[in-house]
Amino acid sequence: MRWIRRGSAWLVRSTLAAIAIAAAGSTDLRAASGDRFPEVKPASRAQAISVLSGGMALPVPCLTPRLASLESNLAGAPAAWRRALGVLNGGGTLSGERRWIAPDGTVVRFTLDPGSFDRIAGDDANADGVPDIVQEVHRGVRDATAVLVDRLGLDPPAALEVLLADIDSLDGLTLPAAGRERTVLVLDSSPADLDAARDGASHQLAHAVAATTGAVPAEWGEALAQWTVMRLRRGPSAEQQEILSARVARLAEGLLTDDLVLAAGNALWLAFLEEAYGLPSVGVAVRNLASGDSPGAALERTVRSAAGQTLEGSLREFHLWAVLVGERSDGRHFSFADRLAAPEFSGTADGMPDLSVQADPPIAALGAAGVRIVPGETEGGITILFEGALAGRWGADLLLARADGTRQRVALPVTAEGRGELTVPLDGLSEIVLLVRNLSADPGRPLRYTWSVYHQRGFPFELGSLDATFLESSGVLVSWETVSESQLMGFNVVRTDEVSGDTVRVNPVWVPAIGDRSSPMAYQFLDATARTDQRYVYLIEGITFEGLTSRSEPFAPLLPSSP
Repeated sequence: MRWIRRGSAWLVRSTLAAIAIAAAGSTDLRAASGDRFPEVKPASRAQAISVLSGGMALPVPCLTPRLASLESNLAGAPAAWRRALGVLNGGGTLSGERRWIAPDGTVVRFTLDPGSFDRIAGDDANADGVPDIVQEVHRGVRDATAVLVDRLGLDPPAALEVLLADIDSLDGLTLPAAGRERTVLVLDSSPADLDAARDGASHQLAHAVAATTGAVPAEWGEALAQWTVMRLRRGPSAEQQEILSARVARLAEGLLTDDLVLAAGNALWLAFLEEAYGLPSVGVAVRNLASGDSPGAALERTVRSAAGQTLEGSLREFHLWAVLVGERSDGRHFSFADRLAAPEFSGTADGMPDLSVQADPPIAALGAAGVRIVPGETEGGITILFEGALAGRWGADLLLARADGTRQRVALPVTAEGRGELTVPLDGLSEIVLLVRNLSADPGRPLRYTWSVYHQRGFPFELGSLDATFLESSGVLVSWETVSESQLMGFNVVRTDEVSGDTVRVNPVWVPAIGDRSSPMAYQFLDATARTDQRYVYLIEGITFEGLTSRSEPFAPLLPSSP
């Protein structure tokens, strides 16, 4: 049996027919001579692992989620799987087995027997009589315990045993202490290096803690294990970067997934909880997930108790964080954001008008997607219309990117019928990302949505005239007239000193906008702080009800007339 890498998944290939024949024995062979497909009857640890993992895609070579799911539904499992689980639970000794008992009581079982496939490397750098790999494995257990038990307050396994064995490049698996005196972590006796040995031990200890704490779903146990290793490493490994990037790329499939690739990637959600709300929030999440309630309800309780936030609000923040990764990282969200791949978008609008009638992939419960919009226009406004399936609860935002590199998020209000519409000024915009979320916490059929974009000329205001004049001893009188106004709250008068380059808003409060789409309206503002010996440039800035701005072309005031 051999593990191979394919994308972000690990696949195990095994010759199950050969294993079946070897495991069955001669009596079983005679009994099955008329059966073209004899039942697999694993008799060794390697054969049991092969039966339980053969042909299955995994996010990392960890068998624990598979075992957890199997143990929760033993009655419905194939007989061969039940026998394989029995073989693993039976333990078994190693050829020439040795035991090392750590000061905290953890037992590490291993062998140095040169004739055993289970043998470990005997390197002992500090010459203390304990092989390096044994000490690194214990270090991984100790460090993970310090985070999960000592800091998060989760429940530790009552007694712990680590078995170092040949498991064909499978990193490890955890056997909870059901019917045994100890929880057993089975780890690969021939890891790539000592770091891998330590990470594998931390990973499986996290699974053991999840199992001891309560009914944590297998998928979230894997997320916790990935998060634990990430935190101890102070960031994701190269393989974990692939896992997290896959999670970002497939946000539309939702947080309530039973796909193990995406479940491992849900470590991103735990990292978000820690960095947004503090480390204790991760412990709160695990406790709630262990309660037996639905994962959606557990996540809701977590963010309410840890941050006084609704799950809807937290998902909104998480979606933004997940978009600002890779080349879009702004250095203010995930601490490892620049190490992930850039996000993928479900759709793209390149120019206006454009329309997608339920053409983008659907969004599952607690899932999210983004549509990239490149306006192709620089003046006026752009109207974005969103319509989601009536059966869903939807949330939406616009992430505005400007030519100067700044970004601004604006809420796109969505009605109970799933419809939202918003017009934003194009002034300085280089890109808009429509962020869409399915707010339902009940797993079900993914839901579709539609979006459209079109140009709005003269938005949010169109100027008819613009003037500024120096007044002796008074300052500068700025005058402007609008031909039309739309969704406009008010105006600012902005002044720039041509020599120093200093730019200030000269009006202490907004100049109220009182025009409409069809009636001209005149405005004046006296800049009493202007000096006649300075050279200035002015512009008019309109502010929409969403707090967005659009600016006129700059203009210079007329100099005072000579006497």
